[in-house]
Amino acid sequence: MTLNVDAGRKGGQVPSPPTERVVAVMGLLAAEPERTFTLAELSRNLGISRATGHAILTTLARHQWVVRHEQPNGYSCGPALGELAP
Repeated sequence: MTLNVDAGRKGGQVPSPPTERVVAVMGLLAAEPERTFTLAELSRNLGISRATGHAILTTLARHQWVVRHEQPNGYSCGPALGELAP
């Protein structure tokens, strides 16, 4: 049996949990654009594994949606986000 998912209903099953995690990562970074978050901080704040966080951040960095910094070690919003706005 396939469950029907009502996108407008809160508390139900989300259509794409992996997409929800990406949106959550971007939401956290965008909430404090001047801050650099470590992988551990992102994972802890969002309740995701470090492996999942790393995979998401690596992909987002490849597309320049996030930037990986050496000093201080961590991630912040990247330059490609500006290209998404009209």
